[in-house]
Amino acid sequence: MSNVEVGFLLEDGRPAFVLDPVHGTSFENVKSQKAAGASTFVLKDVENFEARHCTPVTDVQVAHAVCREL
Repeated sequence: MSNVEVGFLLEDGRPAFVLDPVHGTSFENVKSQKAAGASTFVLKDVENFEARHCTPVTDVQVAHAVCREL
């Protein structure tokens, strides 16, 4: 996914993206609004995940995640 922006009209505590299960995905130049304390990404049984130039997450590569929040 690239060059996408997601947000909400009313504050929402859910993560912007939940990946379950996903094998091989890349997010580039993605902007997402999030509530205080909420995660941007939830990775469940995910392999080969990459996020580059995504706001508010710093660049990251994850080879394997059973359950991880970013």
